[in-house]
Amino acid sequence: MTRAGLALLVCLAPVSLLAQPVPPLPVAPPRAQRLLAGFYVVGGNPTGYFGQVVGSSVVGGLGGHLSVTPGRQPLGPRFEMSYVEYGSKTTPVPVDDGKAQGERTTSNGIFRVALGPVVMRHHGSVRPYAYATVGTSWFFTDTRVTADCDASCDDEQQVRVISTRTNSDEWTFSWSAGGGVLVPLRRHGSIEAGARYVASSTVTWLAEGDVAEDANGQLQSHPRHTPANLVEVTIGWTFGH
Repeated sequence: MTRAGLALLVCLAPVSLLAQPVPPLPVAPPRAQRLLAGFYVVGGNPTGYFGQVVGSSVVGGLGGHLSVTPGRQPLGPRFEMSYVEYGSKTTPVPVDDGKAQGERTTSNGIFRVALGPVVMRHHGSVRPYAYATVGTSWFFTDTRVTADCDASCDDEQQVRVISTRTNSDEWTFSWSAGGGVLVPLRRHGSIEAGARYVASSTVTWLAEGDVAEDANGQLQSHPRHTPANLVEVTIGWTFGH
């Protein structure tokens, strides 16, 4: 081979190599998201002036939450809602123009929805988490008069509702901070236990005894206007993957 041919071959060698098909780079699989949904019972105590009026009796209710951590990262958003009842009073009253005996029940409740960040551990036999949320709380007090069923009731009814009334209701800003632990028992389930502090802005609320009859037998409300804060304990079951 001549020197010119050898030089041409050396020059074309890199070109031929570049022309060869290059195998595609491996594509990393998308990072999975961790989705957790839980349901729990709520118990706790009112604090501050709210606690002084309501008393130290345990409030009770139900709640649930949903959290997502993108890419199985420890940080993500948490949405939660809950309902607790902080007082209920039942008294006998005459109904049907005094021909029958009924019951008047006044119930005080708080419904709350909130959203905020949560940080949690995804591995291990005990998985701690902590969170903070902001949202809104609905404080309301209802009164219902009921009596035993008569001939006008359906077969499935046990009581008949004579009247219902909303004595007070108001939405207000609220926030919470809390934490807890998850203890996995199955592949997609864990026992969850936690505690949190729930605070609200100034809101109109009623306690037991704030709804009473006047001299004419009419119900009168005597509302209060303060923040209403609680310390709550939760325990329940969480599903997730």
